[in-house]
Amino acid sequence: MWVPVLLRAPLVALFSLPGLLIIPRLSHAAEWSAEPSIRVASEYDDNIHLTPQPHNSVHGITTAPNLDLGVSSYIWQLNAGAEYERKNYSGENGLDTNNRYFRLGSSYRTERSTWQLNGSLASASVLTSETVSTNQYTYGYFYYFPVVNSVLTHRMQEFININPSWQWSMDERKQLLLSYQYSDVSYVDGSSVGLTDSSNRSATIKFTNQVNPADQVFLSGSYSLFHAPQVAHVPAMDIFTFVSNAVYPMVLSSESRSTSYQVGIAHVFSESMHGNLSLGSRHTAAEQLNRTCPSPNFMYLPPTGTPLFYPAFGEPCLAPYVYQTVFSTQPSTTFNGSLEVQHESTNASIAVSRDFSSSSAGDQVQNDTLSFDIKRSISSRLTGDISGNISKYSSETGSVINANYRSNQIQPSLTWQWTEELSVNANYRYTDLKRSWESKSVSSNYVYFSLTYQWPRISFSR
Repeated sequence: MWVPVLLRAPLVALFSLPGLLIIPRLSHAAEWSAEPSIRVASEYDDNIHLTPQPHNSVHGITTAPNLDLGVSSYIWQLNAGAEYERKNYSGENGLDTNNRYFRLGSSYRTERSTWQLNGSLASASVLTSETVSTNQYTYGYFYYFPVVNSVLTHRMQEFININPSWQWSMDERKQLLLSYQYSDVSYVDGSSVGLTDSSNRSATIKFTNQVNPADQVFLSGSYSLFHAPQVAHVPAMDIFTFVSNAVYPMVLSSESRSTSYQVGIAHVFSESMHGNLSLGSRHTAAEQLNRTCPSPNFMYLPPTGTPLFYPAFGEPCLAPYVYQTVFSTQPSTTFNGSLEVQHESTNASIAVSRDFSSSSAGDQVQNDTLSFDIKRSISSRLTGDISGNISKYSSETGSVINANYRSNQIQPSLTWQWTEELSVNANYRYTDLKRSWESKSVSSNYVYFSLTYQWPRISFSR
């Protein structure tokens, strides 16, 4: 699906930026810099998989060297960074990971324009829901079948993100922003636990006007394309899931195109208080390829070793599958509001939002969040912070059940700048999670302690 014609010209211009940004005019005096650092951390989690079943607590040790490189002049800059993160756990096998992160940022300024090109690349372990069988059995008409639950399991994720943008100052008060974002996510052995490779492209145009010193208004519009070429499905662990897969349509691939508009205002109430509010609408057109069985075999039993009272046999579908492309539209409302108060030693903020993101299950997910953050400088070296959020996630099309859940978190932390190079961080996080397909919520207590050493910045000019 092509981006609307009106957006093609700006996108072509944006894609021509890398040559200007990555190979800047070296005729200007440039400063080169390097900032190495290393982080060593210890963590404890009493329910790392967020499962309602009996589980072990785990302890983890993290070692993460990091290197940031940069070169800049008064009109351009180029920054790059890399981090390698090694995690080792005790208390449970299969959690050790090697994660790699790469970052790139660049900008070029003219009298009235700013061009930027940012990107990131990551290969990291992520937690995802997995359906597992327990040792409990429930009686069925012909046989016993196992009770199933969801837990979080680790899988390696490959992620790439590219974001070029152009900002133009039309005059002293008005600005125009054009941006494009491309992201691609893939998983190692993700299909075995229901993870789906996907890509997302979006183009945005935003106009802002500083009406007066206290008020700024803005209007934005965006178009996005989400594509999951092959939706993964977790192998069924019980007869209900097998019959459901046979009787009800199974989504094989998914694509959605969304158009959204937003209008908002930012207001400065006083020197210590400011806030913003925006409202908008979003219209999503989804296209899914479904597979349906016209004649399911209710005597079929998967080869899972389930003990039987009566032998089941045959294939799950007694007739050829029927494939059908289904189109649907989904209007929705978007909003974003925040209020921030700043004092000499304390900053506090509260925010509410509704946004949309790509799901690992192969669908767009609506996220409604209420969050807060309070940060206070206790002394010249010690800073305290407490943050929390209440979030509700739901499938935008309603076709992916494991995208529906709510999450509550609260996280206090302390940061101590021991010396100019060495800092200490300690935090605690409590998580309460309720999945729509489970009868009760699950919780987790997480404790984290880290030491970070930042070598003095190395720089020279030429």
